[in-house]
Amino acid sequence: MRRRRVLQTVLGLPALPAAAAAQTAGSSTYSVDSLPKLRIDAPDAIGEGHTGFFSAAQFKALAALCESMAPATAASASALDAETPEFLDFLISQSPEETQSLYRAGLDRIAREGCTPAVLAPLTEAWTYSGPADDFARFLRQAKQDILQATFNSRAQAEASAKVRRRGGGGVGYYWRSLD
Repeated sequence: MRRRRVLQTVLGLPALPAAAAAQTAGSSTYSVDSLPKLRIDAPDAIGEGHTGFFSAAQFKALAALCESMAPATAASASALDAETPEFLDFLISQSPEETQSLYRAGLDRIAREGCTPAVLAPLTEAWTYSGPADDFARFLRQAKQDILQATFNSRAQAEASAKVRRRGGGGVGYYWRSLD
C-alpha cells in the first residue's frame, strides 16, 4: 500500500505548479499544508529484499549450505564473506532449466530437513565417473563445486590471500576485475 501512495504522489508532482498557481491567483493566502505530502520510509520498512531467482527459504538454505561447505579459515574467506549465495542466485537464474530445477529441488529439501551431516551424507560417497544416480546427491556435488569455485574466485578470497602473503604466507595473488 505504501508503494501505491508513493507512486500516486510522484505522478501528481507535474501538476503541482499549476495547482499552486491557481490557488495563488484565486486567493491571496497560500497554505503549505494543502500541498501533497510524500511519506518517507526506510527501505527495509517497505518490503523484504528480493534475492532474485530463489525464494526466501531456498536462499536461506543456500546460505546455510555455503557456510557449511566453505567456512572462513585463517588463510581464506568464507563463502558468506565472498557473497557466494548472491552470486549463485544470479548464476543459476542464467543456467539451463535442468540446473535450475536441480537446485530448486535440492534447496527445498535442505530447507525442510536442515543442513545436517545426515543430509550432507551423499557427499561422502565414493566418486565415480558416471556420477550419482540420486538427484539430491547430484545437486550436492554440483553445489559443492559451484560454491568452492565461486568462493575461491571472489574478491574476498583474493584479499584474504593477500593478507596471508603480507604475513609471509603463500597465496596465488591473482584476481581479475572486470573492465565495466
